Amino acid sequence: GRKNVMRMLRELLDERKKKTAHQLESIDFFDALIDELKQEKPAVSENVALDLLFLLLFASFETTSSGITAILRFLTDNPMAFEELTEEHDRILKRKADPNSQITWEEYKSMKFTSHVIHEALRLANIAPVVF
Repeated sequence: GRKNVMRMLRELLDERKKKTAHQLESIDFFDALIDELKQEKPAVSENVALDLLFLLLFASFETTSSGITAILRFLTDNPMAFEELTEEHDRILKRKADPNSQITWEEYKSMKFTSHVIHEALRLANIAPVVF
C-alpha cells in the first residue's frame, strides 16, 4: 500500500511542479514543499518531502479518527459531560443569526468546555503511540 501511495504522491508532486503559481487555485503544503525543493540549498530532499507528505496523510487520519473515537467513548461513559457539552453548543447556536452559517472565530474561542473535553480525552487515550 505504501508503494502505491508513494507512487501517487510522486506523480502529484511532478504534476504540481510543472504548474506556475498563477495556475494554482490555492497554496497548500505541497506548494510549500515544492518551494523548498526549488531553493539553492533545500532543507529536505525530494524523497524526504514525499515521506513528509505520506506521514501527514497517515498521521492526520490515524490521530483524528482515534481521537474522535476516544472522545465519543468517554462522553458515552460520562452523561453529565455530554450534557454540558451539548448545552455549550446549543447556547452558541441560539446566539447565531443564521444557524446554518459557519462557525466564527469568536464562537470557536468560546467553546471552553469543548476544549477541555478534547484535551482530557487525548490525555487519557494517548493516541500518539498509534502513529509510531
